[in-house]
Amino acid sequence: LDLHCKSLYDENDVRFLEKRASAIEKTVTENILAKTLSIDHCKEIFSDSEYLSDDPDIDDHDYDDNHSREPSKSKSKSSKEEQDEESKYNSQLAEASRQYEQDAAPSLNRADSSFDFAKPKGYDTSSYLPYVKSVQIGLQLLRNPQFNKGLAFNFQERREFNLHGLLPATYRTLDIQSKQIMNNIDRMKDPLDQYVFFMNILDTNQKLFYRTLCENLPVLMPIVYTPTVGLACQKFGDIFVRPRGMYITIRDKGRIYQILKNWPTNDVRAICFTDGERILGLGDLGAQGMGIPIGKLALYTGCAGVRPHQLLPVTIDCGCNTKAVRENEFYIGLREERNRSKDYDDLIEEFMKAATYRWGPATLLQFEDFGNRNAFRLLEKFKDKFCTFNDDIQGTAAVALAGVYSALRVNGGISKLSDHVFVMFGAGSAGVGISNLIVSAIAKESGKLPAEARRQIWLVDSRGLVFKDRPSGGVTSLKEPFAHEWDGGEIKDLDKIVEAVKGTALMGVSGQGQTFNELTCKALLANNPRPIIFPMSNPTHKAECSAEDAYKWTNNQCIFASGSPFPRMKVKLDDEKEEVEIVPAQGNNAYIFPGVALGIIASRSTRIPDDMFLLAANVLSTMVTDKMLARGTVFPPVREIRNVSFEIATRIAAEAYRLRIATQIEPKDLKDLIRRTQYDHLHNFTYSDSAFDNLEKEFMSEMQ
Repeated sequence: LDLHCKSLYDENDVRFLEKRASAIEKTVTENILAKTLSIDHCKEIFSDSEYLSDDPDIDDHDYDDNHSREPSKSKSKSSKEEQDEESKYNSQLAEASRQYEQDAAPSLNRADSSFDFAKPKGYDTSSYLPYVKSVQIGLQLLRNPQFNKGLAFNFQERREFNLHGLLPATYRTLDIQSKQIMNNIDRMKDPLDQYVFFMNILDTNQKLFYRTLCENLPVLMPIVYTPTVGLACQKFGDIFVRPRGMYITIRDKGRIYQILKNWPTNDVRAICFTDGERILGLGDLGAQGMGIPIGKLALYTGCAGVRPHQLLPVTIDCGCNTKAVRENEFYIGLREERNRSKDYDDLIEEFMKAATYRWGPATLLQFEDFGNRNAFRLLEKFKDKFCTFNDDIQGTAAVALAGVYSALRVNGGISKLSDHVFVMFGAGSAGVGISNLIVSAIAKESGKLPAEARRQIWLVDSRGLVFKDRPSGGVTSLKEPFAHEWDGGEIKDLDKIVEAVKGTALMGVSGQGQTFNELTCKALLANNPRPIIFPMSNPTHKAECSAEDAYKWTNNQCIFASGSPFPRMKVKLDDEKEEVEIVPAQGNNAYIFPGVALGIIASRSTRIPDDMFLLAANVLSTMVTDKMLARGTVFPPVREIRNVSFEIATRIAAEAYRLRIATQIEPKDLKDLIRRTQYDHLHNFTYSDSAFDNLEKEFMSEMQ
């Protein structure tokens, strides 16, 4: 690396290079040693402002202006001298290349990167934007949500930062401020009012928002995310006041990189983006689906501690096919039908490439709430090219599998995964995603081949049981691997399907509310003394059945988990003589995706293999104690979700290092790395430095 640097820059640039090192060392070092970075690409990176440091001491503009000039004490060089110097540099480059081929360290055994670090020529049209760093004071500081502390500014800070008189005379700690927020939320009865009030705190005092969220997750998670976020998306145009994140439209194709440069920070580690086509179970909401990425990323911080300034929500606006939404007076997106042409695919690919060039190949790109026709297809297309995953497919699958793993430990039930027969009600991307992960788990447990393991899973779609050569058709390429040989004819009734295939576990990801009826649950009970019933659809009114009905129809013998929360209820469990109060288990994806994201971000992994979600499911299941199982739950309580995320993140990071896809230098203590990556929601910044308290006294005494 030193040899390359010397061949590219003369000794007058040493100080500049030292200051740049922290921003580019991982990118350059890893790829030079992996033999994937050419000398030309090395030049490109060193001159590319997007891979450069945020250090305010470094002035990119001055450097660009002065780099080609000699120091002031030197005389201007003649044309011949310049040619000689260029020839000398070229010789040094050639020698560096030969030396690199001879001496590159093969012992690292790094996998070759498929990322081309050379910035495409089309990205050079807006190479410099006049963003500057400045110290904010007065009203400017109070209006900056990232640094505003509200009444938590102490009186020294108020004096030093021109805040005196702009705030009431009282001082409140972060704890008191958080208590005030919760008091206001408690007195509100309408969930949408609670959502609007609480999300407005994010726009005024970021630290207070996350302190309140992290310390009150069981109460606030249903407000920030499901089920309230579904209503918020439906009303997003009505409640829209201040933009959050970025909006990219189909008309922006060809200039996405330039748009992403408008985001004012160079330290984005994760992006959650949606095209709004399938928001929860509510259908196509277009640009108003932005509430989902905002909510997801709030849970990145709330559930796992990812730093909020490193997160970016994005909406890809390609139109909206729901006429009532599109023609609403306050709709915020393009008022046209959804684009289904090749331009759509080109736009998604351009966005992913532009984001990766803007913030680096380890930038996590999370697909969220894409339609069935695109979700699985896009994931398969890009998962081996980018650091990406789809929570609807992989996150839902992992949390469902974790619930199944826990259910295997329940007394009186079927204890082997390979002995279960799963009926998947809903054959879209989520249903097939769960099925694929269960297949991997069965194969790992029993040694069966994937084709054999698939025989234990039956899909059910809108036409009934999915099987090979079904007369009514509808067996798409997505469903085809699970379309088994079947000579029993077409069956539409779910209870008859469960009876015919001898199903022992039933999962709902259809978005069709109240479709698991009494006959279906009793048919399942006939095949399994402790039937697994997981209605996973969101929001609550889209769940395939309620917790109360599932317990009632199975004589309190079912193992239940849902995607959205259900209220507390009283049931008579096996070891209890009287009815006891339980909280029905909620298989929320928030148990999985924040921890996975934290592990990926901490290790700076460049890929997310499918097996990482199998690993996350195992970790989540192991955190369910026997006492929890006895109380009828297959997931840890929500109040433990930050501990769950920490354990998942640690295991995910370890796996990234094992697979050699991590680009962060491997630490001796992985848990310490995870902690250093996390956001501190418990303490405010301190803006007054006590080191200067006696400054005037010390200097004045010397002068006297």
